[in-house]
Amino acid sequence: NVYAKEMSAIEIAKMVQGGMCSSIAVDEHESTRVIKWEEMLKLGRSGTVTDVFLTDCIETILEQLEEFEQELSETAEELNSTLAGKDRMEEELEDVSTKLNSTLTELEETRWRKTGWRRSLKTSQPN
Repeated sequence: NVYAKEMSAIEIAKMVQGGMCSSIAVDEHESTRVIKWEEMLKLGRSGTVTDVFLTDCIETILEQLEEFEQELSETAEELNSTLAGKDRMEEELEDVSTKLNSTLTELEETRWRKTGWRRSLKTSQPN
């Protein structure tokens, strides 16, 4: 990679500590990156070119993959737990709704009996 600014000793040390597989330089200095390694790899080759297979990078990538798989597994478990909780809440809501509707029906019946009973008393009393 070629950057449009001069890097400080601290920035360079951070890149070196990260190793060849690190994305620190790309992430932190993307806005100043002028020539990208990925672009150079796409260009045509001439002369004697030797591909280098970086086993350290593969190990790093595999470690990251394992971490991502673990995070994904934990997230899937959390999602399943959340969905189970949602299902329980929906069942509870249905129960409460049924009880509320039953209570409303009973209340309406009680009001009707009281008002109907009063009317019958008024109509049965002599004037």
